[in-house]
Amino acid sequence: MRGSLRILALIAIGVLLVTGVLLIGYLAWRARHEVPMPPPVAALEGQEQPDPFPELRNWPLERLKPIPTEMVLVPAGQFLFGPNNEPRTLPAFYIDKYELTQWQYAVFLEYIRRTNDHSKCHPDEPPDKDHTPLGWGQPSITDKRFPVVGLDYWDVYAYASWAGRRLPTEEEWEKAARGTDGRLYPWGNEWDPSRCNWGPGPGLPRTLVPVDSMPEGQSPYGCFHMLGNAAEWTDTVADPVRGIRVGKGYCWMLGHLKPYVTTYRMLGATELRDLGSGLRCAMDATDAESARAPKR
Repeated sequence: MRGSLRILALIAIGVLLVTGVLLIGYLAWRARHEVPMPPPVAALEGQEQPDPFPELRNWPLERLKPIPTEMVLVPAGQFLFGPNNEPRTLPAFYIDKYELTQWQYAVFLEYIRRTNDHSKCHPDEPPDKDHTPLGWGQPSITDKRFPVVGLDYWDVYAYASWAGRRLPTEEEWEKAARGTDGRLYPWGNEWDPSRCNWGPGPGLPRTLVPVDSMPEGQSPYGCFHMLGNAAEWTDTVADPVRGIRVGKGYCWMLGHLKPYVTTYRMLGATELRDLGSGLRCAMDATDAESARAPKR
């Protein structure tokens, strides 16, 4: 009996030792492969950053207008939607080829600051809403050519409406990102970390990159950065009771070993601001315009 207890005790000690070695090995591997995350939202709230684009203060008010964007036409027709590739049909629409830049948003912000004109904002927007993004002007992520990030739903709705545009629905965004053949990534079905700006991307700095960079990651319709760089709000509601909306596209600050596919839903509350959230705008297209579009 005692011999059996002694054997069981030795087995238990052996299991604990093996578990300890495996745990230490895992922690060492994690320390080597994890990339430090940006400061949490709480650490940025209340911090005043320098105005990143002070030259706008000298612009006359009549010059503070939406900067035109290059849009691509997505023709009407069927495509495969969601992780189960459900057939869906959409009318034709336009969507921005590039994510909205910080410079484009800065013009809007300067206009709002001077005029306090919220007539284009969402009717349910909180009173006296400040549309300054989270971390606005933070040096490590500030550049005129970078996508604007740190926006909540009220911010992106306000900008799109001010620019005479709208936000894409989740279905529109996904069709623009993956085309009609049900691909997992904008460029195809094989994961390639060199085609998007995500977390610990190989050879990439831990920051945003210009919206017109990395053309090798384009979608079938020619959209840039549909995965990585900024994640993007859509106008689709996932939970109307709690005010949860759908974002798409992963972002630069997430450091998983592999980014989410184009079908992944990034759910966020209407008031959520983080350093990964930006936008691209959409617009309706006519049937005649759709008919002239090349089929892809």
